[in-house]
Amino acid sequence: MKAMLKRWSFAEQRRLMEVSKSSKSFEEIVKRTGRKPDSVRKMALKLGITIDAQSGKYVSMRGLKAKGK
Repeated sequence: MKAMLKRWSFAEQRRLMEVSKSSKSFEEIVKRTGRKPDSVRKMALKLGITIDAQSGKYVSMRGLKAKGK
């Protein structure tokens, strides 16, 4: 039997964006959103938020311009 997927509400998406701005670790973001790690990663990607490989923290990629532009 397939598990029911819980859709992200607009409020939950905004919460993910706000929590990611507070420079918490990925584990802390997962705890604060109450979602599974894979779900958080997928929604972050959809919202344009990526994980900084060196620090393990989220960095918003929206509004950034390519170098030289």
